[in-house]
Amino acid sequence: MSELNLQLGHAHIESLPKGSKNLTRLRHLDLHHSRELQALPELPTSLETLETLDAGRCVSLENVAFHSTASEQLKEKKKRVTFWNCLKLNEPSLKA
Repeated sequence: MSELNLQLGHAHIESLPKGSKNLTRLRHLDLHHSRELQALPELPTSLETLETLDAGRCVSLENVAFHSTASEQLKEKKKRVTFWNCLKLNEPSLKA
Protein backbone atom coordinates (compact mmCIF):
# COMPACT_ATOMS: atom_id res chain seq x y z
CA MET A 1 0.00 0.00 0.00
CA SER A 2 1.41 3.42 -0.91
CA GLU A 3 1.64 6.46 1.32
CA LEU A 4 -0.95 9.20 0.99
CA ASN A 5 -0.67 12.97 0.56
CA LEU A 6 -3.85 14.92 1.24
CA GLN A 7 -3.93 18.47 -0.19
CA LEU A 8 -6.79 20.51 1.22
CA GLY A 9 -5.15 23.93 1.31
CA HIS A 10 -7.63 26.78 0.70
CA ALA A 11 -10.54 24.33 1.12
CA HIS A 12 -13.93 25.61 2.27
CA ILE A 13 -14.40 23.04 5.04
CA GLU A 14 -15.18 23.38 8.75
CA SER A 15 -13.74 20.00 9.78
CA LEU A 16 -12.10 16.95 8.26
CA PRO A 17 -14.46 14.18 7.16
CA LYS A 18 -15.04 11.49 9.81
CA GLY A 19 -13.38 8.89 7.59
CA SER A 20 -10.08 10.73 7.85
CA LYS A 21 -9.38 8.77 11.05
CA ASN A 22 -8.82 5.75 8.80
CA LEU A 23 -5.97 7.33 6.84
CA THR A 24 -3.24 5.39 8.61
CA ARG A 25 -0.80 5.72 5.67
CA LEU A 26 -1.06 9.50 5.60
CA ARG A 27 2.29 11.14 4.88
CA HIS A 28 1.46 14.84 4.32
CA LEU A 29 -1.70 16.65 5.40
CA ASP A 30 -1.93 20.15 3.94
CA LEU A 31 -4.75 22.33 5.26
CA HIS A 32 -3.10 25.76 5.05
CA HIS A 33 -5.34 28.77 4.40
CA SER A 34 -8.50 26.74 5.04
CA ARG A 35 -10.05 29.78 6.67
CA GLU A 36 -13.35 28.08 7.61
CA LEU A 37 -11.68 25.10 9.31
CA GLN A 38 -12.79 25.11 12.96
CA ALA A 39 -11.66 21.73 14.26
CA LEU A 40 -9.36 18.84 13.53
CA PRO A 41 -10.86 15.61 14.87
CA GLU A 42 -8.76 12.97 16.53
CA LEU A 43 -6.15 11.99 14.00
CA PRO A 44 -5.14 8.35 13.46
CA THR A 45 -3.37 6.62 16.35
CA SER A 46 -1.02 5.09 13.82
CA LEU A 47 0.95 8.08 12.53
CA GLU A 48 4.21 6.35 11.65
CA THR A 49 4.11 7.70 8.10
CA LEU A 50 2.96 11.26 8.87
CA GLU A 51 5.78 13.69 8.17
CA THR A 52 4.01 17.05 7.91
CA LEU A 53 0.78 18.62 9.06
CA ASP A 54 0.32 22.19 7.83
CA ALA A 55 -2.64 24.09 9.23
CA GLY A 56 -1.04 27.52 9.00
CA ARG A 57 -3.38 30.48 8.55
CA CYS A 58 -6.45 28.46 9.47
CA VAL A 59 -7.79 31.54 11.22
CA SER A 60 -11.02 29.89 12.46
CA LEU A 61 -9.30 26.80 13.87
CA GLU A 62 -10.22 26.41 17.55
CA ASN A 63 -9.75 22.75 18.44
CA VAL A 64 -7.15 20.13 17.54
CA ALA A 65 -7.51 16.63 18.99
CA PHE A 66 -4.50 14.34 19.08
CA HIS A 67 -4.83 10.87 20.56
CA SER A 68 -2.26 10.65 23.38
CA THR A 69 -0.12 8.11 21.52
CA ALA A 70 -0.25 10.19 18.34
CA SER A 71 0.89 13.24 20.28
CA GLU A 72 3.86 11.32 21.68
CA GLN A 73 4.77 9.99 18.22
CA LEU A 74 4.79 13.52 16.84
CA LYS A 75 7.12 14.68 19.61
CA GLU A 76 9.48 11.70 19.41
CA LYS A 77 9.89 11.63 15.66
CA LYS A 78 10.32 15.38 15.25
CA LYS A 79 7.50 15.72 12.75
CA ARG A 80 6.74 19.10 11.17
CA VAL A 81 3.45 20.45 12.51
CA THR A 82 2.45 24.02 11.67
CA PHE A 83 -0.34 26.02 13.31
CA TRP A 84 1.05 29.43 12.41
CA ASN A 85 -1.46 32.30 12.69
CA CYS A 86 -4.18 30.06 14.18
CA LEU A 87 -5.09 32.69 16.76
CA LYS A 88 -8.33 31.03 17.96
CA LEU A 89 -6.74 27.74 19.08
CA ASN A 90 -7.93 26.81 22.55
CA GLU A 91 -5.47 26.17 25.37
CA PRO A 92 -5.72 22.33 25.41
CA SER A 93 -4.92 22.28 21.68
CA LEU A 94 -1.85 24.44 22.23
CA LYS A 95 -0.52 22.03 24.85
CA ALA A 96 -0.95 18.91 22.71
